[in-house]
Amino acid sequence: MPARFHRPALVLAFLCLGLLSSCAAVPPGAMARMTLSQHEFEAWSFAPRAGEPIEIDNRSDIAHSIYITNPDGSVVNLGTQLPGTVLRWTPPHDGVFVLRCWIHPVIRAELRVGTSAFAGQHAQGGGHRAGAHR
Repeated sequence: MPARFHRPALVLAFLCLGLLSSCAAVPPGAMARMTLSQHEFEAWSFAPRAGEPIEIDNRSDIAHSIYITNPDGSVVNLGTQLPGTVLRWTPPHDGVFVLRCWIHPVIRAELRVGTSAFAGQHAQGGGHRAGAHR
């Protein structure tokens, strides 16, 4: 009879571990996604990892031309992104990557890859909303 009392606790413990392990992780089959709205990147809630693709969704009504500065200073140009389109980029290694727009230099986001679970939640840009500049 004592085993019956331990079984619910064990099930609850496994359930909690499963929920905790899914925090900030991208679900299987889902793609990590950054959203670009007008003149800024919206905050994101995924933990970027080297070698895993990231989508950049242009939800604004204007074109952007995103480029990425790698930690070593080299630059990757993702080209012109029309409104309503999605680009895909894969961080090659851990480090801090800076995303900017050639057309709108006010757009800036730092993407910290592999350094901590929520380090990527830092976006700068805008100018259209109070507090958008940092």
